[in-house]
Amino acid sequence: ARQGIQLDRATLGNWAGRACFHLKPIADQMRGHLAAAERLFMDETTAPVLDPGRGKVKKGFFWAIASDDRGHGGQGPPIVLFHYAPGRGGEHAERFLQGFGGQFLQVDAYEGYDRLTRLERPQGPWLLVHCWSHLRRRFVKLARNTKSPIAEAAVRQIATLYGVEATVRGMTPQARLAARQQYSTPIIAALKPWFEKQLSMISSGSKLAEDIRYGLAHWEGLTRFLVGVVSNQVLIPLKLLPGNICLVVVADQNLPILPVPANAVAHNALAAVFHQNARSASAKSVGAGIDRIRQLWQD
Repeated sequence: ARQGIQLDRATLGNWAGRACFHLKPIADQMRGHLAAAERLFMDETTAPVLDPGRGKVKKGFFWAIASDDRGHGGQGPPIVLFHYAPGRGGEHAERFLQGFGGQFLQVDAYEGYDRLTRLERPQGPWLLVHCWSHLRRRFVKLARNTKSPIAEAAVRQIATLYGVEATVRGMTPQARLAARQQYSTPIIAALKPWFEKQLSMISSGSKLAEDIRYGLAHWEGLTRFLVGVVSNQVLIPLKLLPGNICLVVVADQNLPILPVPANAVAHNALAAVFHQNARSASAKSVGAGIDRIRQLWQD
């Protein structure tokens, strides 16, 4: 386009398809690494697709599956794999994780992931590890908008957990578990009854009560990071995926969406291959070539 040459969309689509064909072995290799990982991150975000015959755009979803062991001294490569699905239902998460051998899945509290805890697998069902960042975000927003002293106190107490995590990041599993049991366990032990007490003193219909109930309803997943084998691998905040998801949101503004439903699904699946190769290369700081491919795609 910069050279003033007009190219038919079908031509561009053909080029993109060919490029993705050659990138697919890389994506397959990445999937193999993720399938062997014991702990994964998973998240989803909206992706616009055309709704043929209606002249409108409908909502599809990109799902991200990631692994990054650098936070606990692991040697595995940081990887993020993207999938496209027409919906957000938990059946898509189940399908994308089919054949994976991991045990722990770090997610937000979206109820669609709950079905993964009931799957019959040789490894047993997935164990969900919930993210403190999502709970903290609720109280931060409430404290900012309402100046609630309870919300502000909740943010301070969660901050103490983050403080412990900052001291153990990158340390050996044994050192991290010991620090969490010594410092984080007492904080958690005091925080739950404190939440319950505050809940009994405020209006049950308030936003603050809703946010506290959110935390208590997911307490098992929030506190799973304190358990021995889990503590060796999980991180308190789910900080890995938001940046990857943001990349999808920005890039999707420049992605042409094909009008035929089957082609639209195929197109978005190919776009996912572009995203995952570009993002994983960026995570390893060796993505100059892939960044160029991504730039050409966006242009």
